[in-house]
Amino acid sequence: MLQETAYWHNLNNPDVDIPILTSEQDILDSVVVVWSPPPQPKMKINFDGAAGPGGYAFAVVARNTHFRVDGCQAKVLEIMSPVEAQAYGALLSIELAISNGLTQIIIEGDSFAVINALRYHNPHTPLRIKNTISRSKDKLEHFSSVEFSFIKKEANVMARSLAAYVVGNHLSQQ
Repeated sequence: MLQETAYWHNLNNPDVDIPILTSEQDILDSVVVVWSPPPQPKMKINFDGAAGPGGYAFAVVARNTHFRVDGCQAKVLEIMSPVEAQAYGALLSIELAISNGLTQIIIEGDSFAVINALRYHNPHTPLRIKNTISRSKDKLEHFSSVEFSFIKKEANVMARSLAAYVVGNHLSQQ
């Protein structure tokens, strides 16, 4: 906000070099489209949601520094929206990390709304996910290090594929 205020204040001053404000599209364009492993000793847990004839599914996949899958889970819910599926995926990521005794994690997903809601105190968080985001944040005390990372859907293939498979085949596991 301060950057934007300075921009408008200095707009008519020819002696001031005006910085270009970063837009949401600039952020999206700068994100790499290849999944990368987490640094040692962290675990990266990707989440995603998918729609199908039976409702929505969300899935999580935990991988380590050596690309090895150390856990995954998926669930189908009948009544939901895409952003709710993503938010439940983030919550399931945190619960999977807790159940596996992890203390240093990176939660990664392709929902800008969910990642930003987890990163910041955002008054513009969609109402449909506020409770799920709150439940997720309440569980963060279990970790010594937590990062939330946005990733493009092209790089979130494993979690996306698992969610699509589960919802397409009416499967669900916990």
